[in-house]
Amino acid sequence: MRLILTLEYDGTPFRGWAAQPGLPTIEAALRQALGETFASVENLAVAGRTDTGVHALGQVASVDVEDGPPPERAAAALTARLPDEITVFSSGEAPAGFHARHSARSRSYRYRLFTRATIELIYKLQPWIPDREAHWTQTLEVPLSGVP
Repeated sequence: MRLILTLEYDGTPFRGWAAQPGLPTIEAALRQALGETFASVENLAVAGRTDTGVHALGQVASVDVEDGPPPERAAAALTARLPDEITVFSSGEAPAGFHARHSARSRSYRYRLFTRATIELIYKLQPWIPDREAHWTQTLEVPLSGVP
């Protein structure tokens, strides 16, 4: 059965999505949790990979699994086995032909640029507080001269 999973994570302690020998990655942590939860795990795919330290609020993955919890309980079962920085907040049986990367219709990214010498304290404490009201509809031009 193919599952669709939606994840969010604080990427600070990870070296990105893609598995790398000897380094902590989101993919490696998810694969380990999947292996502990299901008897068979194949074809893990993600809508888009993230780089070192990058966070995600709605990362979609698909994976073929056998012999484990029902699709609607997979999110809780996986989250219980993942590091605290990673949560699978929804899971379900994927529609026929679904593939996280190939079926994605869009991707969106949010960049926070700090132009002062120090980062706002709140972002040091929680660097990815969702700001669902901010949507850029035009090109952002930031002058870099004079920025320490």
